[in-house]
Amino acid sequence: MPKIVRVLLPIILITLSIPLYFLYVDQNAQSIALPNITVAQDLYKSHILGGFSLSTPDIIQNAHSNGIQVEFRYGGAPNPTDAQGQKLKALNMKVIDGFVASYLEYYECHRTKTIIPPPAGQGQYCRQDSHPELANEQALLSAIEQHLKAVQNNQLVIGYWILDDWVPWDTGSAKALLSKIHDLIHRYTPTRPAICGFGQPSTALDR
Repeated sequence: MPKIVRVLLPIILITLSIPLYFLYVDQNAQSIALPNITVAQDLYKSHILGGFSLSTPDIIQNAHSNGIQVEFRYGGAPNPTDAQGQKLKALNMKVIDGFVASYLEYYECHRTKTIIPPPAGQGQYCRQDSHPELANEQALLSAIEQHLKAVQNNQLVIGYWILDDWVPWDTGSAKALLSKIHDLIHRYTPTRPAICGFGQPSTALDR
């Protein structure tokens, strides 16, 4: 066999084999049934991994890529038809609606500006009274009730974030109010839980 043939023959065979290989892979890939990965319906009844305020579809996608299943959304849940809602729905993610927590903060802010100002030496709870219309408990409960009616059919919502921080010089004042809020939640969306956050200053943990 001439030398030139011995050199070119392997190259020709390799060149011909490459498209045949990819044709084989493509045909077999079409016959392989990929697993349909879905989130179990009862997943959110046990444990969730959540993130706060995923404000854009790109952030939602990134959070999902990092294992986040649920968004904790201050101010209220997104509409399922807007860009963020559609992204959450496409990724089978859910929302803990933080409307109540936000409005409780606005309500307590108004109280500290009008009824229970900080004691001497204490800093302000909030800079600005942004919701002076929350002048009493009934005004707050009415706002929460209207929101619960608005989101009761929102399939993204699986629960409510109802309390964050509270004014240290007004300890215990929210107890009866939280009970009334719970009753409203149970009236309009009885299957959704109410969730309170809690924390501990690191200095106290060091003692």
